[in-house]
Amino acid sequence: MAEDLPLIIRKAKEGDILDILQIENVSFVSPWDEDTFISILNDTSCKSIVALIPSDVLAGYCFALEMRNMIHLLNLAVRPEYRKKGIGRCLVEEVISLAALSNRKSIFLEVRMSNDSAKCLYRAMGFHHVCTWERYYTDTGEDAEVMAKKLS
Repeated sequence: MAEDLPLIIRKAKEGDILDILQIENVSFVSPWDEDTFISILNDTSCKSIVALIPSDVLAGYCFALEMRNMIHLLNLAVRPEYRKKGIGRCLVEEVISLAALSNRKSIFLEVRMSNDSAKCLYRAMGFHHVCTWERYYTDTGEDAEVMAKKLS
């Protein structure tokens, strides 16, 4: 449970796309488009989950890709008014649980160097710095910090 907010974590579905796009557009400089989300939802190697709070408000989402013995966390965002309440942590914990169930050995992600709150969350969850990809984000030329976590 995220800071006293009862959450329902479930698989994302196409009916969630409008809410996901709304969150995506206020969360990222270069948001993904509808076709990208639909493609991921239809990809059987992807784990697509959402967090709902009472009244069926979609508060956040997470998309991850299964790759051989690891999971690549692709996208995570929380509705601005529900940030800093543990929802992002719950979503990442769910992806970690799904990864463990499918015998994946690690999870990795890339995060903008300027995204201190995300990096703080990931470090608190046991992710560590692997390397820096210079000028990874083509929209701004910003570097990405690649982070990983071994799973038991």
